[in-house]
Amino acid sequence: MTNSKNIIATYYLKPSKDISLKEASKKLADEHSLGMWTSKGVKIDHLSRYAAKIININKNLNIVKVSYPIENIDLKDGGIPSILSYIAGDAFGSTYVDCLRLIDITLPNELLRYFNGPKFGIEGVRKLIGAESKKPLLGVILKPSLGMNIDRFEKIIEIASKLGVDVIKDDEKMINPSYLTIEKRLKKAMDIINKNSKKTGKQTLYAINISLKPHILLEKAREAVKKGANVIMINAIVEGIGIIQSLVEDQDINVPIYAHRTMHATMTRSNCFGISMVVLAKLLRIAGADFIHCGSISKRHATQEEFIANLGDAIVNNMGMIKKSVPVISAGIHPGNINAHIKFIKDMNPEYVYDVLFMVGTAVYAHPDGVKAGIKALQQAIEVSMSGKDFLKESQNLRELRRAINYFGYIDGY
Repeated sequence: MTNSKNIIATYYLKPSKDISLKEASKKLADEHSLGMWTSKGVKIDHLSRYAAKIININKNLNIVKVSYPIENIDLKDGGIPSILSYIAGDAFGSTYVDCLRLIDITLPNELLRYFNGPKFGIEGVRKLIGAESKKPLLGVILKPSLGMNIDRFEKIIEIASKLGVDVIKDDEKMINPSYLTIEKRLKKAMDIINKNSKKTGKQTLYAINISLKPHILLEKAREAVKKGANVIMINAIVEGIGIIQSLVEDQDINVPIYAHRTMHATMTRSNCFGISMVVLAKLLRIAGADFIHCGSISKRHATQEEFIANLGDAIVNNMGMIKKSVPVISAGIHPGNINAHIKFIKDMNPEYVYDVLFMVGTAVYAHPDGVKAGIKALQQAIEVSMSGKDFLKESQNLRELRRAINYFGYIDGY
């Protein structure tokens, strides 16, 4: 966030062998703004106010910062598509770069005020759940991803909501198969959840995946909310981040939006080409995602630095009037590594640990004593981790957690 009138984009840029970093940077700035890689035969002096400008080049690290005037964007209606078309455009396919990666963005206040951000954010989500703010939230991913029958679906929802799990969500691949449609899942899940919430005094949220064609998705979201849905889940990178903005701006869709990041690695994984998850997370947040995946430090390709940036700079830190999204920690989470994650997050910022949601899949079902024990073990792991007591010593007194650690192992730190 900045008081500047410009978007500041930071790139990792390795030029092709026949051109200098400075020359390649200038070509990028020109191509992404005026759309011309050479000014030969064209007078463009009067267009200089609209041109992107290089503001810093670090030759040692191949880092380039470019400033983009926001007057080139329709601030009211342009949204995310306008921003990405502007700063992540043609230069990525040009021959004068061997590597080009958009690694960060800074957005000016003048631009941010045209984005609503999350309707609920961290504080609003906690109020919906009725969850105390003294510990992280816990979520369960419905598994198997595909092929699940209605009996298993109902059983997992029953166990999880009765145990007071904060969030239950569909897998990103579970969208609308004929054997377990959106309508069938929504009715069964909310009937069970609402029944159990009356007993527990706590409202479990169910994130139902409706990642269909965009125009159908919007209709389905309105319909789902009318039928009692309390969270709408979208595969936001697949759909296009702009769809989140459309959902948030629809007054009939008054529930939190869960943004799953599936397919992000096609853009984020390479250190040479693409867009960092930090950039995508910032855009998801301003578009209005209440829940944003920020990965984990236990699995997949993300580095600790990327995890820190995703959780902090992109999701939790101040962005003016934009609410804070809930950072979802997911990928390889189990009872034996929750303590390491909590310690790691506390070292980053002790306050962050109260904002995160641990979203767990396989470890719930792989527990040697079944789903109920799998959830209890995760709840116990969070409780013990937050207590500050010796984790392994305390775990010996808790059957479900002890059995989980014996099965999954224990990781003290990263």
